[in-house]
Amino acid sequence: AADLTWAISPDLPTGLSLANGVISGTPTVNLTTATVFTITATNDARTATTTVTLTINEPAPNIAMSDISVTVDQAMTSVHASNSGGKVATWAISPDLPNGLSFTNGVIDGTPTVALAQTTYTIYANNSGGTSSSSYQLTVQHQVPVLTPLTSTITGTRGTPITSVTISNSGGAVTSWS
Repeated sequence: AADLTWAISPDLPTGLSLANGVISGTPTVNLTTATVFTITATNDARTATTTVTLTINEPAPNIAMSDISVTVDQAMTSVHASNSGGKVATWAISPDLPNGLSFTNGVIDGTPTVALAQTTYTIYANNSGGTSSSSYQLTVQHQVPVLTPLTSTITGTRGTPITSVTISNSGGAVTSWS
């Protein structure tokens, strides 16, 4: 049998090779658009060709997000989603965050302007290799009331009305007094 000579066009992506009719290796770059490669085998008598279509996707993302608890009208520390997978192309979140908070490129930050009972949110990370999602709990608490009486000592006499003492609040809204 005559020796075969192998060729491929265009060149394979970095990390892949053609040897003796076998494409092998570990790609080190993406090729997200399906690309047709022509493989040619030649011996001393003839030439034969065939084609293969190759796509190399980014590894799928693998994201996680921690639970978040923040306070109305206080700037939160930015919270970043972790990703142990491939580079994320697009991000999404559901449902929409409450007023004052934003989600950009896997980061939640801002200053919430409304309270929110514990609610489940899901973030999504997408790329050519797939989608990853992570659910977490978000709670936006009211600010703690800060109460201060105008006087700290009240002295009264039995049978005589006391002088009214006003309690001022410099913190979060008071929803009930007891």
